[in-house]
Amino acid sequence: MGVFWKSEGEILTKNKDRCLEINDFIQNIDVKFEDFKIYKINIDKCSIRFGSNGYGSYETLFDKICNNFKFPIFCHERVIPCQGQEYGFFHLCGRWIDGSVKSYTEKVYKWSSGDEPNDDYADSAQILNIPTHLLSKKNQYISEKRRNELIKILENASKKGTPITDSAAWYDSEEKLYYLNDFIDNCHADDEDKIYEIFDEELIKMCTWNRDLSIMFIDDEGEETINLPEKINYENLRLSI
Repeated sequence: MGVFWKSEGEILTKNKDRCLEINDFIQNIDVKFEDFKIYKINIDKCSIRFGSNGYGSYETLFDKICNNFKFPIFCHERVIPCQGQEYGFFHLCGRWIDGSVKSYTEKVYKWSSGDEPNDDYADSAQILNIPTHLLSKKNQYISEKRRNELIKILENASKKGTPITDSAAWYDSEEKLYYLNDFIDNCHADDEDKIYEIFDEELIKMCTWNRDLSIMFIDDEGEETINLPEKINYENLRLSI
C-alpha cells in the first residue's frame, strides 16, 4: 500500500453461521502483505471484529468478501492516521439481497479553516472541527468533561494569550466552528497538549460510522442506494464510539 493506516473493521451478516463462513474465507484467503493484515479476530452473534495494528485499511478485503458470498453482508471500518497522514476516513461496503455490491467512503481532513486538501477533495469529505454551539450547553455530541475543558481553554486564552475566535464553516458561512488551528494559533502554551488530545478524540468520532449519518452507496456502474443491506440485525453492531 505504501502508507500505513490504523484500521478497526467489522463485518455484519445474518447470523453466526454466516459469520463463521466469512471467517473461514478470511483465514484462508491468498493475499499479499500490502493488501491488508488482520489481528485479534473476535466473533459475537452476527458480528466479526478485528484490527490492522497499523498495517492498513480493509477496502480490498471487504470487496473480496462481498463479491464472494451470495447472502447479505455489511462491512465498515474506521481508519485513523498513524504515519503523518493529514486525514482519516470511514469506509462502508455491502452486498444486498439482489446481489449488488456497493461501497461508500467518507474522508475526515485534519486541515483547519482556510486550508483545503489538494487531492481527492471531490470525494465526500469533512474537516475536523468542533461547532461552537456544542459549548453553549450540555448535549449528546461532546462529553460534559470535554465541554468544560474547552470552555476553560477559551477562558485561559482570553486571560493569558490571544482570544480564540471561531471561523466560518467551509460548507456554510453562517455556521460557526472551531478548527484545530483556531485553538493552537491562539491558545495559552500550557493548553496545547490538551487541545491535541481533544481533537484526536474528535477525529476518532468523525471516522466512525453510525446509523444517524446520511450516506449514498455506489457500485462500479454508478448505481446508487441510500438503504443498508437487508436481513442484517444492526443492533449487533459493535464498532462504535
